[in-house]
Amino acid sequence: MIEEITPATDSRLRRLARKNGYSLRRSRWRWRSVDNSGGYMIVDQNNCVIAGSRFDLGPSDVEAWFAE
Repeated sequence: MIEEITPATDSRLRRLARKNGYSLRRSRWRWRSVDNSGGYMIVDQNNCVIAGSRFDLGPSDVEAWFAE
């Protein structure tokens, strides 16, 4: 289950991704499905999915990914 995403958290994570040369895509879909878990996807400059291909990353997952 994806934890609650506040606007401040969303902005902070997007800045973190941008600083590292990536961008974040956030699911706007309101109903969870097999291919959409309602979280984040990390995308590189060429729009290739790097992590979270099913929008299955929560805020703590994104922070952990960039900490590596």
